[in-house]
Amino acid sequence: MATILLVEDNQELRTTFEEILSLEGYDVVQAENGKVATEKLQTASAIDLILCDYAMPEMNGLEVLAFVRNTPATESIPFIMMSGVRPPEVDFEHTFIIKPVGIDELLDLLHSLI
Repeated sequence: MATILLVEDNQELRTTFEEILSLEGYDVVQAENGKVATEKLQTASAIDLILCDYAMPEMNGLEVLAFVRNTPATESIPFIMMSGVRPPEVDFEHTFIIKPVGIDELLDLLHSLI
């Protein structure tokens, strides 16, 4: 099954998302902030989708997205950004979801992108 890089600074949310995604058959690689996510992207074998929080310490979701899109090995990985509110400075052409997200909505989105 597909591997998802889950980038979320809230440990409780990371655990919840991982449990749900694992039950759906996805392999989950966790990162607690954007800096760790970029490190994992450089060393992980195959990441099929990135599910990334917007507001995080060290590197926010937009900085992670910039890294992903500017790195040839990762530039085509589907990227879902999530946040409690849509940041006003974000002109986001990619997939953006507002938390809390419904589980069915999230799974439908994942299935459509992977």
